[in-house]
Amino acid sequence: MLRKNLFFVLALCLAAVPTFGDGTFGYEIGEGDIQVNFFEPSQTFTAECTGVASIALAFAVLNPDSPNLPVTVTLYEGEGTGGSVLGTATLTLPEQLPGTGDSPVFFEFPVTASGLIVDNIYTISVRTDTTKIGTLVGEPKVNEPLYPGGVLLIDGEQDPSFCSPANICDMNFRVTPASIFADGFESGDTAGWSSQSAQP
Repeated sequence: MLRKNLFFVLALCLAAVPTFGDGTFGYEIGEGDIQVNFFEPSQTFTAECTGVASIALAFAVLNPDSPNLPVTVTLYEGEGTGGSVLGTATLTLPEQLPGTGDSPVFFEFPVTASGLIVDNIYTISVRTDTTKIGTLVGEPKVNEPLYPGGVLLIDGEQDPSFCSPANICDMNFRVTPASIFADGFESGDTAGWSSQSAQP
């Protein structure tokens, strides 16, 4: 089972949809909240493109009285946060966010990167100095990963004690390839995806 404490509330999720019809990919329907400031979560993924135009993550409010501080999303080469930084973006989320168990709401971070190698592993990290927010994750109902191309990391590493079955949770995320924007799409305008903007 997931560790039970003040910072973690998790609800079981439905089946994964790793690749979306518009060419973006990721995992989108986890409904558990993991506090960003305490756990410093990251998500690995397998590249399906050579360029990234944006990364979207889903957030919920955990401690509404805490200050609303900026959130930074960083893309690293390889598994974990020890590789080269390929891109980063910092935004301030709206004061009002969904609560625990509400439907996921995604926010687009303009993380841009080029030179990715298809089928190689990369890592998305999210960091903030406030206890206000959690990022959404999902726990599998069976002994299979929700997103087969990657895994949730805690403080930059796999933590076998974190999920049951061991360490196959996944963070809600979406990677938008740069080629989508070259074809005339705009950030937040891709079909079948609900996202919101935040302040840089």
